[in-house]
Amino acid sequence: MANQNLLDKTEGLVSNPKRLLALLIILAVIAVVFYFSWSKIKALFNSISTKIALDSDISKEIDNGNPPSYNDAKYKEFANRLYTAMKGAGTDKTTIKDVFEQMINITDVLKLVQAFGVRDGENLQQWLDGEVHWWKPGDIKKEINKTLTKKGIFYKF
Repeated sequence: MANQNLLDKTEGLVSNPKRLLALLIILAVIAVVFYFSWSKIKALFNSISTKIALDSDISKEIDNGNPPSYNDAKYKEFANRLYTAMKGAGTDKTTIKDVFEQMINITDVLKLVQAFGVRDGENLQQWLDGEVHWWKPGDIKKEINKTLTKKGIFYKF
C-alpha cells in the first residue's frame, strides 16, 4: 500500500511537465553546488587529518629530544615564503632551497609542514609535487631530500 502511494505521487510528478522541470532544475542545482563544493570539502578533510597526524608526530619528536629550533611565527614566515615561491607562474627555486636549508631537525620540518597547512586545497607535499613538472621529474624534491638527509633529517618529500 505504501509503495503504491509513492508510485502514485511519482506518476503525478512525471505526468505534469512543470513539476518534472522544477524537479530537474532542483537536482541540477544540487549537483552544481556539490560539484563546486567538493574541493572545499576534500580540502577540509585533508586539513583535519594532516593536522592530527602532525600534532602527534611533533609531540613524539619533542619527547625524543628534538625540540623546535624556532618559534611558531618563524615557521609561518618560512611557510609563507614557500607559498610565494611556488604560487603562480614560475618558481623561485632558490627560496625553496633556502627555507629547507634552515631546517635543523625533524621537528623543524614537521612544524614547517604544519605551518604551511593546506593552501588552495593542497598541503606542502602536494605543492612540491606540482613543482616537479617545471624541472626534470623529481628534481626539486631530490634536492630538498638531499639537503635534509645531510643534516640527519630523514623526512622525505
